Amino acid sequence: MRTFQKALFYSGMILFCMIFVTGCWDKHELNDRAIIMGVGLDQGDDDSVIISMQIARPSGLGTNEQPENETGAFEYVESTGKNWMDAAQHSSFQISRYRFFGQRRVIFIGEKLARRGLKNTLDEFSRYTQVRLRTDMIVIQGGEARDQLKKSRPFERVPVLSDIKLHTAIGGKSGDTTFRDFLMDVLSDGASPTLVSMNGNQVTGRAVFNSDLQLVGYLTMDEAINRLWITGGLKQYVYTFRVPQFNGLVSLQTSKFKRDITTKISGNKAQIHIALSAVADLQENDSSVDMYETHHLQTVQQAFNHYLQKSMTDMVKRTQEEYGIDVFQLGEVIHRQHPIQWRDMKNDWNRNGYQNAQITVNVYTTIKRAGLTTLPLQLNEGDQ
Repeated sequence: MRTFQKALFYSGMILFCMIFVTGCWDKHELNDRAIIMGVGLDQGDDDSVIISMQIARPSGLGTNEQPENETGAFEYVESTGKNWMDAAQHSSFQISRYRFFGQRRVIFIGEKLARRGLKNTLDEFSRYTQVRLRTDMIVIQGGEARDQLKKSRPFERVPVLSDIKLHTAIGGKSGDTTFRDFLMDVLSDGASPTLVSMNGNQVTGRAVFNSDLQLVGYLTMDEAINRLWITGGLKQYVYTFRVPQFNGLVSLQTSKFKRDITTKISGNKAQIHIALSAVADLQENDSSVDMYETHHLQTVQQAFNHYLQKSMTDMVKRTQEEYGIDVFQLGEVIHRQHPIQWRDMKNDWNRNGYQNAQITVNVYTTIKRAGLTTLPLQLNEGDQ
């Protein structure tokens, strides 16, 4: 009986305490929140900074009808301050609702700010509790971030969503341009941070940063795609190249990308061999050659491998000579394969180690299919 009374007493206490833990403790209701979808960061005059925001307008998102104007689904707010928190505080003077950054999908960075450096920017964003680590980061090549947030985009009511999807649409892997990945590269001794670069509505390539987080240059679009292959982030891509033997252009849908990176250490100098492979399907043949012939298809395959190998080698050489920065995460490979030697190399890797490394690239692709037709349509009966 006594045990039953104790059980009854404790059960009553638990039920009584549950009264105080039910319900919502958040005093900011959904109707009182301004949901920030995108943020732009720019360098202002002197030492001031400019923060711009794209805020979702619920009334413009919940209908299938077209908005009355191009900004019908979002609002744009811009403010200036001494630092990022000061600028963000000034933006609250223009917004009647509580600013909620928990749904922020992308951060745009103006080129002027990127060239000055992002160390102070990372300090604020790594401390703020509402920062989403999977927020995408994009550098605006030759422009300002605030201009990117003012523009509308086709197909998307909230324009920033379009910019995020573009990177995946051209063959990149979802989630490889996030704030989390940028921080991981910053903290790594064997990799240098890079970000996707855009100009207007178009992806232009990849922005390259040094150890001080200052923008030093860009990879072209072709180089950015090839870099994704080396780093293991490429899913599919259509390569178009000229076959000298046939004096015509050929387009190949390429997929199933693989890589195998082996390293050797001789003294303090690294020898790195990158072996790349993929499978391709013929998508377009602008030459006057019948791909039904096996030796013709082999000629195209050899020309494709030569084209890719030269492109990859030229890209690696340019990053060594022009930037001296490891944008391919090769230092991490050395770290895994030679952990003891890496201890002596890591501090100098992005200064002299990568520049002096001997890097070779081999590419081998296999053309599996020539399409539904083998004869080029431009062949007339006299050519057959």
